Amino acid sequence: MDRNIPKTKVIPKTFYAFSRKATKLHSALRRINALIRKLQLAEDAMNSQYINQEVEEISRLSQIEIGTRITSSSTAEEIKDKIKELMAHQKAIYRARKLENNMAHKQRIEKNIQKRFSNFSSNTKKMIDSILGRYKAPVTLNNIIHENYNTMEPKEVKQEIKEHFRK
Repeated sequence: MDRNIPKTKVIPKTFYAFSRKATKLHSALRRINALIRKLQLAEDAMNSQYINQEVEEISRLSQIEIGTRITSSSTAEEIKDKIKELMAHQKAIYRARKLENNMAHKQRIEKNIQKRFSNFSSNTKKMIDSILGRYKAPVTLNNIIHENYNTMEPKEVKQEIKEHFRK
């Protein structure tokens, strides 16, 4: 009877997590982009209360004081001026987010350099394995399926694995 343990591939997934401040700046940038787009496309008067609430939220998220307020009696020319002011704030938020992300990226690089240096001085085996690309991915088996029965007990699964690799 031929017993096979199925093989699986494990692919690492990269997850980028930035600082809380960078995340807030990104959220503010998304909101200000949407607000500018809505103001540019709106031919008739929009809800000034909604616009001012969005501006307040953008100010809170970006920690930048935005004095741009729109009233219900604002003319088209005044709205164009307000859009230009919002665009200036948009550029400032974009630059701040970019700086924040670059600082976080540089800190990660510096941390990895320090880690590599400490491995080189104290844990040469780990350093050599890393350079040569020697890595053993852990394999987790929860059950073994046979034609007649299934095994889910951890001790039985370990025993089956030992028998499989002994042959």
